[in-house]
Amino acid sequence: MTDFRSNIRGGASIAFTIVSFSGGLSGHGPETEPGIDPAAVVTEQREYIEDLMAAVKTAMDAGTHSPDELQKTVKLPKYENWRAYDAWLPMNIERIWAFYHMGW
Repeated sequence: MTDFRSNIRGGASIAFTIVSFSGGLSGHGPETEPGIDPAAVVTEQREYIEDLMAAVKTAMDAGTHSPDELQKTVKLPKYENWRAYDAWLPMNIERIWAFYHMGW
């Protein structure tokens, strides 16, 4: 069986250290915006995931282990102006909680 964690960590490491590109074709977003994102968008999304993982881990290390409580307390003000931040943050928190709590 494949270790999902090593795939995520190893894959992300490879994608961000070996691949050089100027843009990416986005599979999501409003039809009023271009489907090609500058490479900086990929970097911003990686930083979001890293910041979210750190915030969830900090809260869990401080004793908050309920995903419901994490969703109420973990906030990332740096990203609050992102489209769908309020809708997606709780789901993202729950996924990161599962990663740390269940190991996948």
